[in-house]
Amino acid sequence: MSSTTIILIFFIYSFIGWIGEVALEFGQNRRFVNRGFLLGPYCPIYGFAILFVLGFLAPRFSHPVSLFLATALSCAILEYTTSFFLEKIFHVRWWDYSNFYFNLNGRICLEALTLFGVSSVVITYFIQPFFNGLLQNVPLTILNMIQFSLLCLFLLDCILSFSILKKVNKNFSKNIDATDLISKEVNQELKQYLKRFTK
Repeated sequence: MSSTTIILIFFIYSFIGWIGEVALEFGQNRRFVNRGFLLGPYCPIYGFAILFVLGFLAPRFSHPVSLFLATALSCAILEYTTSFFLEKIFHVRWWDYSNFYFNLNGRICLEALTLFGVSSVVITYFIQPFFNGLLQNVPLTILNMIQFSLLCLFLLDCILSFSILKKVNKNFSKNIDATDLISKEVNQELKQYLKRFTK
């Protein structure tokens, strides 16, 4: 895969992951919560995970069952370490599986890892071939423009999000999923930022 394709795949699955997280929260609690630690509609952990599956695991584990197991194990390591380091950096949790069976410190659980494993098989054999065909039919110039725009927005989002989160993370307990509370606080901080720049 070219660097442009890799970057676009990262954003595609980061966005799809974000949609899934938001839809799940809405289905369970009938409310919109911006899942993830960035302001934009993407969860980078999904983009990184799928790139790892497509670029490293899928070529080495060609059988669906072996790919499922390898993905579940890899996602367990990725999700646990991401949760751990986000908590260490921002002193707050974005997800908590403590109420799920077979969880480990609330950071990972068997149910989610099973879903990740199944999703990796479906994406590798069915969804990604569709995206490959779609991207091949778009002129390279347009793909490069989209890639550059997304990278600029993503970088700006990271800078702004980290700045805001450093201010609001002191108000929450690190032992619970505080995504909803963080989202509200971030929205308030963002409004303050916008007011300053529009004066």
